[in-house]
Amino acid sequence: MRCQWSLSVGVLLLMSTAAFTQQDSRPQPKTIPDSINYIMKDIERDFTDLAEAMPEDKWSFKPTQGEFKGARTFAEQVKHVACANEAWAKQIKGSDAPPDRCDLGGKAEILAYLRSSFAMVDNVRMWRVNFHIWLEASLVRIDLRSVLRVCATLVLTR
Repeated sequence: MRCQWSLSVGVLLLMSTAAFTQQDSRPQPKTIPDSINYIMKDIERDFTDLAEAMPEDKWSFKPTQGEFKGARTFAEQVKHVACANEAWAKQIKGSDAPPDRCDLGGKAEILAYLRSSFAMVDNVRMWRVNFHIWLEASLVRIDLRSVLRVCATLVLTR
């Protein structure tokens, strides 16, 4: 009886582990920029899913018990994340800070702003990654050209 129970638990654990590993079918990152993109996409997906899952009538929730003086409502916190994303993206690009977005109303408007702010962050991140790849390739080309020039000079002067 005990052996049968242990076998059942083992099979159940094996099946749950296999199911868990199949949930994320995205390829594992191989470079540092890929790792950063992978992490940021996870954060974006988790936060957006959380905001979408909260019913609109609960977006005005604000903790009242304990030491939560000056705490934001759920809607204000989502707007805060979106504003921070936009400010960060604009700062990286050298643009002006974003305007105050306190006028945003309901869940749909705030979610649209959140999604667009994550898109801004994605664009800046990809621009920086592509710039660094270009810069690195340019430096490699310059170094190879220098080596070829030195080799050609040595060959021709002999």
